[in-house]
Amino acid sequence: MQQSESPLLHMRLLTEMHRAMRNAGFPDVRTLQFPQPVYPSGWWSATLAGKGAVMDEFREVDARKKAFPTAYYSADIHRAAFALPPFMREAFEGVRVRS
Repeated sequence: MQQSESPLLHMRLLTEMHRAMRNAGFPDVRTLQFPQPVYPSGWWSATLAGKGAVMDEFREVDARKKAFPTAYYSADIHRAAFALPPFMREAFEGVRVRS
């Protein structure tokens, strides 16, 4: 997992990261997005890449079994971080691996 900038300000960089990770042999690349008020756009992301992993379930069990209470974070919020707005989904669907 790698921090990967704001989708509002750096979508081009995010698509380049997806392309580079896929070119490096990672067939499953996912970007999670979440609020982060300390950054100028207020919206941040982290990008994960995996070989043979089920990225949709990344650490979901850990999120469900957290040993401490939180006011915002939950297993539902964790899973929802994989849901992308149309502009991000469309940008990532257009990323092609170099032949």
